[in-house]
Amino acid sequence: MRCPFCQIAARQLPATIIYENQWTMAILPKNPAADGHLLVIPKQHVTSILACDEEIWMQVTKTAKKVATDCVKSGNFEGINFLSAHGAAAQQSVNHLHIHLIPRKEGDG
Repeated sequence: MRCPFCQIAARQLPATIIYENQWTMAILPKNPAADGHLLVIPKQHVTSILACDEEIWMQVTKTAKKVATDCVKSGNFEGINFLSAHGAAAQQSVNHLHIHLIPRKEGDG
């Protein structure tokens, strides 16, 4: 198993897990773009939304909404970027479905 997100889900690589349920995990990225930056991943290996069944996508987006809402409220943020690249042409960095949640404040640049 070479996929780093699969290794994290299997507890073979360390990660700071912020939230977890049967389907998904929200973790801190190695190189956050801003304070509060999180990644949401499915525990099952799926390369992208293009290869994902509807149930997995629904669970990933459900977790993203929950974690984003909690992050904005608890961190006094005013908004959040919800970003995800799918496929090599879109510059997907890890070949495992993941969503970046990047909290924002007015004027943070």
